Amino acid sequence: MSNEIDLSKEKINVLVAYTSQNRYIGYEGDLPWKRDFKGDMKYVTKLIRLYPNTALVVGKTTYETIKRIKDVQILVVTSSEVAEGNAKSFKTLPEAIDFAKSSGMYVIAFGGSKIYEDAIRSYDCKLFCTVVEENSLKGDRTFPEVDARLENVSSKVDQFLVDKKVEKTWELKDNCFYENGYEYRFYVGYKI
Repeated sequence: MSNEIDLSKEKINVLVAYTSQNRYIGYEGDLPWKRDFKGDMKYVTKLIRLYPNTALVVGKTTYETIKRIKDVQILVVTSSEVAEGNAKSFKTLPEAIDFAKSSGMYVIAFGGSKIYEDAIRSYDCKLFCTVVEENSLKGDRTFPEVDARLENVSSKVDQFLVDKKVEKTWELKDNCFYENGYEYRFYVGYKI
């Protein structure tokens, strides 16, 4: 795999999908686009599972939507206790990240809004952004503005998925994924 689409061991990896104009990441407890395109989910799943020692750092609401994910440690930042299967709870983001780093894990900030905001504000980050063309999508949760240098890596993600023998449910054209009426692009870069 190309270095630019590899997870960073040194930085906090931020994996996010958001809409192009309003930066929506959520709507009424789900994704603004529901689960209508698979290319992004397949990429995220393959990327996360490629690394044997990975921690997803999430807030409580995001945890409720991803708790069925296995094979990774889920670190939940919450004021309440979570102790199911592969999940551990922490009171603060720094506590969760310190735990993951001291355990030699790849750290991935995986949502929601507050986790993204705090991670980007407080840490050096490598950003993995799926940007969905807005159309008429609604949202009530957003991804924060971040000063970053991003590169379109859609063709590299497409090749990565082909190499991993993932069933292709999208079309790649002009460095953009097209699937079920949606257009989306993959970007990777670093917070400046």
